[in-house]
Amino acid sequence: MRRTTIAALAATASLVLASTANAEPPFAFGGAKLGPLTVTTSVLPSDTSVDMRGVWNDPTVSCLATRQLIVKAEVFFTAPGGGTRRIVRSKRGAVGNCAEGGPNFGFTIPATTKGLACADGTWRPGTYSFVTFGRHVQTGLRAYASLNWRVDDPC
Repeated sequence: MRRTTIAALAATASLVLASTANAEPPFAFGGAKLGPLTVTTSVLPSDTSVDMRGVWNDPTVSCLATRQLIVKAEVFFTAPGGGTRRIVRSKRGAVGNCAEGGPNFGFTIPATTKGLACADGTWRPGTYSFVTFGRHVQTGLRAYASLNWRVDDPC
């Protein structure tokens, strides 16, 4: 069986926000489709954390069904002076079909992780690259969401 992946390019394309001053954080979703099966991933940053999740949905399967999903979240940080940090989280688990509200399996990574935060818990100045990978284990269908975000506000 030939597998076809259709990426939602507009949703997964990297976005850049020049500054966080008086602006809502950007967000990104990515999706892939194989027949009726859809895998969706997200990157949803806030002022103090980033939510990175995945989900699968198949309208031809019962909402009570579960399938194995692997979600991997990567955060890359580059400080204005050139120092870098990388955070990686990965997990595999049984995820239910028909999730309401979008991607629901994954991670919330606080800015305080590995010193990425100012004293008040907000993101340090620098450039952040967030990538969420989601893979439906049974079919191998993969979706990616990526987001580049520059924070200029001083601590």
